Amino acid sequence: MNDISWLDELMFKLFNIFPYPDTPFVKTEDGSFYWIDFNDEKPPQISISKNGHHCGLINLLWNKDTLEIWDINLFPKHRGKGLGTGLLNWLIAYARKENMNELWGLVVPEDEQDFDRTMAWYLRHGFQRESPSKNSIRMKL
Repeated sequence: MNDISWLDELMFKLFNIFPYPDTPFVKTEDGSFYWIDFNDEKPPQISISKNGHHCGLINLLWNKDTLEIWDINLFPKHRGKGLGTGLLNWLIAYARKENMNELWGLVVPEDEQDFDRTMAWYLRHGFQRESPSKNSIRMKL
């Protein structure tokens, strides 16, 4: 993040006003704004924040024309509000803008119940499962 003034930092922490005008954001179902923080053109990690506090991460691997989603991890208190869906939709649009041909990922949650829920979530958002017994997902862009 570039140097910001103490006033900008205060505005960010108290009122969730991000000091950079072109910073992407996700608006959740409850009307909250979460900022998508990254500096690089194709970052390996994207941080999500609200009111100056870290709320989650997306870990990525950029290949020539494929973007691998390694992990979308939100802190528990920020789940269930549509933030994950908003981030995934933003990531799909960003990958298209960067001329990626495909999104790819592995669904590897901690337990079987989480696996089924997570896999169903990706499938609802346009990903295809490689085969019924596999945990890999793909989306052609």
